Amino acid sequence: MYVGSVVIDCNDFATMYAFWTAALGYAPRDRPEEGWAVLRDPEGAQVNVSLQRVPEPRVGKNRLHLDLYTDDQAGEVARLLGLGAVRSSRTPEPGEDFVTLQILRATSSTWSTRQAERSPGCAGVGTSPA
Repeated sequence: MYVGSVVIDCNDFATMYAFWTAALGYAPRDRPEEGWAVLRDPEGAQVNVSLQRVPEPRVGKNRLHLDLYTDDQAGEVARLLGLGAVRSSRTPEPGEDFVTLQILRATSSTWSTRQAERSPGCAGVGTSPA
């Protein structure tokens, strides 16, 4: 058994679709349906990310986030900010190795980028879906 896809519920499907395809470089597995898409790693090596429009707004704290890794944390943070992410108002704790970002208009979700100690030179970007 393995995880085939992580499904992100969202209210603004078009914004989330545009953001995640650009952020991850993923492509739709099939032609997107109304409010539903499965995004695939073009090389097929990573887990799918699926987007699903839901009518209800998120209530309370997000219970899931994704950590995405890269060799260039600062560059990826800048790129994600350019794609529409914004820095969170969260105050980092001393010694934290991540930056918290959000996509406010799409989901009010929170993300973080972190420098991973297990993989020197890597950084991760996580999102908590709505």
